[in-house]
Amino acid sequence: MKRTINGITCDTVTATEIIAEGHGCSLAWWGLYQTPGGSFFKVVVGTDGEVADWALMAAEQTKKMVEKYAPHMIEKVFGSAAAASDAASSELRITVQVPVCLAQRIETVAADQGISVHNYVVHSIEKTLAQELANFC
Repeated sequence: MKRTINGITCDTVTATEIIAEGHGCSLAWWGLYQTPGGSFFKVVVGTDGEVADWALMAAEQTKKMVEKYAPHMIEKVFGSAAAASDAASSELRITVQVPVCLAQRIETVAADQGISVHNYVVHSIEKTLAQELANFC
């Protein structure tokens, strides 16, 4: 199954399955996945076999779900504390001042999508740069 949400391709075939749980003899199930690009998404299928929910998940939401339903996967999905500190040191902080009205729009859209402002801005920049690169080539 595949959908594009806010420019992010969420494909259950190419994504890494983190959690998948069925509900007995019915067609209902839910799964939590990570895209090759690092975004998280969930898929919920109802008892009729139809997709009931398909949404991007913020890393913090995902971590809480993994802690609750598959605590043995925490280190595999999010890495060890040592790996996290290494990753943090490879990041660069950029401060950008934006008009209040733009900041409010960003916060609203990020909240509507259930992701952090940070993740929304990073995904937006990645999407814009990918489009510019495609136009350049």
